[in-house]
Amino acid sequence: MCMKKFTASSSRLKDLLVLGPLAPELNEFFRSLPCLAIDGAKGVDTLQNEVIRIGDGDSGPAEQMDILLEQKKDASDLAIALEFIPSEAERIHMLGFKGGRTDHELANYAEIYRYQQLSNSKTFIFYNESRHEYAYFFSPGQYTIDIKDLFSLFTFEEGQLSIAGDCEYHWEGAFRPYSSLGLSNTGRGQVHLKSTTAFMLFNQGTVRL
Repeated sequence: MCMKKFTASSSRLKDLLVLGPLAPELNEFFRSLPCLAIDGAKGVDTLQNEVIRIGDGDSGPAEQMDILLEQKKDASDLAIALEFIPSEAERIHMLGFKGGRTDHELANYAEIYRYQQLSNSKTFIFYNESRHEYAYFFSPGQYTIDIKDLFSLFTFEEGQLSIAGDCEYHWEGAFRPYSSLGLSNTGRGQVHLKSTTAFMLFNQGTVRL
């Protein structure tokens, strides 16, 4: 497999776009980012920064792939693409992965959870069809986040989770995977989160990292 890498300076790789096949029209912010484009990603021709296209060609022209994968394999294109995220990247912007098959969406979350369990100081930010942030994936650790309005927390395996600060419901202790315990909290300002496992935050309002 060709191991193509980004050549941009470290400071320009702090924000990375991972572009999927369901992407809406890109705005100036997304067009300006270096990009990992997954197979038949939409909007690649409008990007203004460095692009690496990776996929097996089942939803995009194989001859346009910088890294062409086998069609018969035991991992998704996205799962393999995560290996090409540069170490300098801090915020991974996920656009074009919402609104399609539910099984694909769940598989994407699971693969990013696996990646986040091993990564340090990276945050995945998911955007919906309207380019609005709707979810965040954090590595194990401690975070202070400004949250306004409804939010929910989920983990994919059992661990210890602490929820404190300016929110309606606090928690300290064991947290079961896929539990409704973290459902429909309300943030009113600085919320302090600490987790021994990677976790996902869904928001209905405003989140400032």
